Amino acid sequence: MSDPPPEPQGSSTVAATPDDVPNAPTVSAQSSSFALSRTQFWLLCVAFASNLIFVPIFGNYAKTDQWGARGTTEIIPNNQLDVLGVHVSTNTLILCHASAALLLAACFLVQFILIRSKGRTPGRMAAHRTVGTVTLCGTAPLYAFFAVLLCFYVIQTPFNRVMYLFLPVMIAYGLVVGFMGYRRGDRIRHADSMFLAVLLLESAPIYRVIAIGMIKAGVQVIAPNGETIDGGAIIRTIVVLILLVVGYLSAHRLKRNLLPLGLITAVFVGSLLFLPWAWDGAPS
Repeated sequence: MSDPPPEPQGSSTVAATPDDVPNAPTVSAQSSSFALSRTQFWLLCVAFASNLIFVPIFGNYAKTDQWGARGTTEIIPNNQLDVLGVHVSTNTLILCHASAALLLAACFLVQFILIRSKGRTPGRMAAHRTVGTVTLCGTAPLYAFFAVLLCFYVIQTPFNRVMYLFLPVMIAYGLVVGFMGYRRGDRIRHADSMFLAVLLLESAPIYRVIAIGMIKAGVQVIAPNGETIDGGAIIRTIVVLILLVVGYLSAHRLKRNLLPLGLITAVFVGSLLFLPWAWDGAPS
């Protein structure tokens, strides 16, 4: 499957080729919903829907004050931490991080709904830009702040720390590149970069689905040291990479997105080669 010729930057019209339809006519960026392919669209729908996995997790936390799968002994230890001079529990820090992540996901969802809506009026486009500004300047930095705190104060094992810390870095990359693409009129760059950011953010519920599946299969997902086992992070990273590649291939734009895919792959492979890890553990 080959990529189409590169689209002119800064143009108000971009080539949008639907999945599996050769010689499809060129359509405007507005009518193509920022050039998402049909497969990318459905992958984003599934990614947003995967957040429903947090409903029983938050419900279990509200009832038991514990983070873990309901009805199992797989519980994250609740320790007292000194975070930037403030005494806070592990549970509270995870709650702040999870809430910030869901708030960012909600902003992404609103953006997605606005741009997919029929009868795209100037008012809706203005709302899209406004929510985008709030996301870039507000909810995304808040999410990144708590993600960094979680990585340095809760996650102590090298492999897990690198793999989780790299997520907000690449999400920030997707947001910045997407914003730059929008400002330059490159709607395809905007669409592909936001596709990257959303799928990386939704790797959290994807990981929860994987963890619950492992628990149902009899695998212990919490190591004796209280860390989640490295196997879960490995599966999650592979799944997310596959979804990204499938999405970009469906739009015939894999070559345009080799840089972020290469960065994620390089960090993943480098962590496997140079950091201590265990499939069923979390070595220091």
